[in-house]
Amino acid sequence: MTGIMQALMGGETRAAPGTTTYTSGSGNFIVPFGVRSITYTIVGGGGGGSWGYQAAGINFGFVYPYIGGGGGSGGFKVNQTLVVVPGQVIAYAVGAGGANIGGGAYGNLAGTDGAGTTFGADSVTGGGRGTAHNESGGGGNPNNVSYSGAAGTPNGAAGEWSTTGGESGVPAQYQGGTGYGGYGNGGNGGPGNVSAGAGTAGGGGAVIISW
Repeated sequence: MTGIMQALMGGETRAAPGTTTYTSGSGNFIVPFGVRSITYTIVGGGGGGSWGYQAAGINFGFVYPYIGGGGGSGGFKVNQTLVVVPGQVIAYAVGAGGANIGGGAYGNLAGTDGAGTTFGADSVTGGGRGTAHNESGGGGNPNNVSYSGAAGTPNGAAGEWSTTGGESGVPAQYQGGTGYGGYGNGGNGGPGNVSAGAGTAGGGGAVIISW
């Protein structure tokens, strides 16, 4: 006899406590038999980090490193409680992390945004992409500035960024924002000590359900 039939006939038993974690894709979560309340955590995908590069300066032959901006982390909601009924079907979709596309000086150096995550009617947004000096789109500008990716909402963290262009006294990379539980981290900005320094991709989101 299934859990749903037991519930209808008044002889319901309860599934053992458990946890299900989804880290990619989309689908449906089916509430186990006898379960009337669940707790869930959702995390959006982190934004991809921008590439960096180095370019020879026009003054005195200096070489200038342009370090990519870090991606923002995905937004997250932790330990949310939802009243359910056994056999209830709840749709979910896990947000992927943003890519670290780009490469080459004065090219398309930005990462891509992380995707949002949904569970039933609830949702969080993904983190924003990092952008780089002289990028052709997405918020970069020609003033030697790298920009962090925006934080996902709610609770996300923006990546690190620079307003000086990285000529001196800067870290090797600008870090992406930190997500939750190892999920949804923003990608790091690429280093500026090579001709085309790759950033890193953003981390994927998650849906974590306990009962």
